[in-house]
Amino acid sequence: MTGATPRERFAQIVRTEPVDLGLATLLLATEACPQSADHDVAEGLRTLQALAFTLPSKGRAADRLRSSLANFQGDDREYSLLRSSLLPHVLRRLRGLPIMLSVVWLEVARRAEIPAYGIGLAGHFIVGIGDPDGFHELVDPWHRGRPLRASDLRRLT
Repeated sequence: MTGATPRERFAQIVRTEPVDLGLATLLLATEACPQSADHDVAEGLRTLQALAFTLPSKGRAADRLRSSLANFQGDDREYSLLRSSLLPHVLRRLRGLPIMLSVVWLEVARRAEIPAYGIGLAGHFIVGIGDPDGFHELVDPWHRGRPLRASDLRRLT
């Protein structure tokens, strides 16, 4: 969609299956920070691809992702700041809201062809790695991709 505004590009992307969450959230950020829109979108896509490229080729999927994404984490002091909800800032600062950190995990997993899915909890968001109907592992991107058990889920909600 050459010459389209970021808003028009966003509308097109979210109507296409599967939705490219990385690109969609980068385009959303251009509404909040239009002065660096093109640069942030291109840089963000390169960063997501580079993170996927750094994954080890062997090992359990969650461990492979954690090896490249463990520096991403939440910060209670920054929870209410706008930059914590904007993917370009999250990618640069390695800090963000649970849902934005989960977008990073999901998009790096997708680019590395690792099955992953988001899970919304009451007041939190986590990621499932693997087949949701078979073997999978739950991780909490807010806590550097910490593995979660069923008992942990009750505490998070």
